[in-house]
Amino acid sequence: MRDMPEEHAATASLELISRSVVETVALGRRLGAWLQPGDVVLLYAPLGAGKTHLTKGIAAAWGVDEAEVSSPTFVLVNVYEADRAHGRRPIYHVDLYRIDAPEQLVALGWDDVLAGDGLTIIEWAERAEGWLPREHLAIHIAHLGPEQRQLRFCAQGARPRQVLEALRADLLRDAARAEQQDAAGD
Repeated sequence: MRDMPEEHAATASLELISRSVVETVALGRRLGAWLQPGDVVLLYAPLGAGKTHLTKGIAAAWGVDEAEVSSPTFVLVNVYEADRAHGRRPIYHVDLYRIDAPEQLVALGWDDVLAGDGLTIIEWAERAEGWLPREHLAIHIAHLGPEQRQLRFCAQGARPRQVLEALRADLLRDAARAEQQDAAGD
């Protein structure tokens, strides 16, 4: 995994490489541990890049069984209930792939999804430009190979920057621990 420096004051970013579906789900779990009700995660990626796998990890961090998490492509919004530790808050998993015009978002109950009582994860967020909250964590996922993915996190706003910096610190701690274990094994 590698780090990217901040692009500018308003946006913090981080770039990571996932080598497998298992790593993508695990990264989602790590991220989910830092997310709170009211947070909005925007996912930008082509078909099959791992948006739903990342969401499975995020939801698992909130106590949802990964097997319950599926792409809401045909229903547009899946709502999962977090565990008791997360106040049984809703996790809104939105897929905008079939949205042709942002005005269709009103029929989805867009205001309820973004009301802040739960966590919101939006796949194909580019289809809602102009309707998205100002503060959000955007994740751009790109194919690098059959299993390998590049994930680029961009935090817009104070709260998403806190999440991103906590995730970065968490990953750096793990890397330092791994180096110490490697050094001790030599």
